Amino acid sequence: MRFGARGLGEAVTGKVGVFSSGLWRLRAKVAALTGRQPERRWFSARDLAAVAGWGHKPTARRARASARAAGLPYLAIEDGFFRSITPGETETSVSHVCDAEGVYYDARGPSALERLVAARAADPAAAGIAAAPALDAMRRLKLSKYNLFDAGPEALAPLERARGGVALVVDQTFGDAAVEGAGADAATFRAMLVAAAEENPVATIVLRTHPETRSGRRSGFFGSAAIAAAAAASPALAEARAQGRLIALDAAVAPMDLFACVARVYVVSSQMGFEALVAERPVVCFGRAFYAGWGLTDDRAPPTGRRMAAPLAALAAAAFVDYARYFDPETGAPCGMIHALERLADRRDRHFR
Repeated sequence: MRFGARGLGEAVTGKVGVFSSGLWRLRAKVAALTGRQPERRWFSARDLAAVAGWGHKPTARRARASARAAGLPYLAIEDGFFRSITPGETETSVSHVCDAEGVYYDARGPSALERLVAARAADPAAAGIAAAPALDAMRRLKLSKYNLFDAGPEALAPLERARGGVALVVDQTFGDAAVEGAGADAATFRAMLVAAAEENPVATIVLRTHPETRSGRRSGFFGSAAIAAAAAASPALAEARAQGRLIALDAAVAPMDLFACVARVYVVSSQMGFEALVAERPVVCFGRAFYAGWGLTDDRAPPTGRRMAAPLAALAAAAFVDYARYFDPETGAPCGMIHALERLADRRDRHFR
């Protein structure tokens, strides 16, 4: 079986080298994801069957270089599409992916997810059946990648009162590999903000702060200086700012509740773009996100040339069912998708009792 579509519980044979101390702490998960026995390495990849690392992040450069030098497969392990209650290292992820062909957020090359979406698109009926439990859980349980939603209904009151509608603009963090992998940079975020103002001339433009920016862990792209510079170059954005139609949303609101208040969503490569599609909102995508290029989004970035039209159910089934693997948030043991999502929702609910 090819990596990227591996089933948990297969026999563990051979060795996979782990160069990262952070990934080594998750070696039981590495074994489950790769089907190989993890072995701690610092320099050499000798006598290994493969090398595993954290995606295509800078911290994985040594692992990737060692795999290339030894002619071995490099297995990109990443957090999956559902992670935890809060960002950071206090909780481990309830889902992970393992990809030997690339990684889902790096559009500069192919990934196993692209292959899996194409396969699912060939049978839309089966994809719809496979995707239904995950889509239902996202809508019913209101789960996202991070799930610390402690804001009350009053946080959305200004959006509900907006007379000209609401356009949501989603921020990300500096250093996010999904930004570089999508072919984007700070200029892309400025262009997205200007486009939102110009294309929605009477709407309230809402800037959604990233959870890690809200917690103080990382800076976002929409700092005050960046907004001022963008407004100086765009009369439409300057007008929105002067009229009080440009507001920041720092409150920890569940994305599914937020989408109910907005008419259009602007993203670069944030997972919230995919979640907005699940919520049946129009999505304008300025980066080559994993959900772009399938005919589901209004794409403003050059296409990869590798993707074809596919229904949302095919993308969801490929991502949630075929690509990601799940672990119990309490024990860390491999488990089914619905079990993991329900346990994650339960942990979130207990967190706020």
